[in-house]
Amino acid sequence: MTGNTFYALSGMISLTIHQRPHHYDWDNNTYLGNPWPGSSDLFWVNGTHFDFPGWKRATGVDQNSHYIPGRPTGVKIFVRPNNFEPRVAHIIVYNWDLNKTIDVDLGALLHQGDEYEVRNAEDYFGPVLLTGAYDGKPLKLPMTGLKVAAPVGSPTPDSTVPEFGVFVVLKRSHTKS
Repeated sequence: MTGNTFYALSGMISLTIHQRPHHYDWDNNTYLGNPWPGSSDLFWVNGTHFDFPGWKRATGVDQNSHYIPGRPTGVKIFVRPNNFEPRVAHIIVYNWDLNKTIDVDLGALLHQGDEYEVRNAEDYFGPVLLTGAYDGKPLKLPMTGLKVAAPVGSPTPDSTVPEFGVFVVLKRSHTKS
């Protein structure tokens, strides 16, 4: 477990140790968050809570990791092609700054003239969010006003936007240029 980023307000990591901790490959992670007022610490080992230095001492892991109190900032965008469906990709947006729109570069996925559509993963069969022919410019993804598909037999949850959004890109054709 290396190179990860975690964010939580309570109970970030809970570990039950069954072997000596030095056998774990667990380091170079970043932890963000503050416990809620009156709550316990973010790190738990065998049912006991710890602050970050205590976590490192108790487990022997995360010796080169960092804990940053507070909420994350910035925007992180990941564009992931689907290895099984070459005309499909996913866009994952962590919008910690709560921007209303996000510019996404799809140049590694689409070629000039490719027709595409972008769908909201939380309401895949709902309205198409964006459609057109790729012109090489970043797409402006909306990060507000998106709906969640209503589940059968349960209340509809709130959308995760603007803080977090997942989108599906469907490439419809390729025009040779």
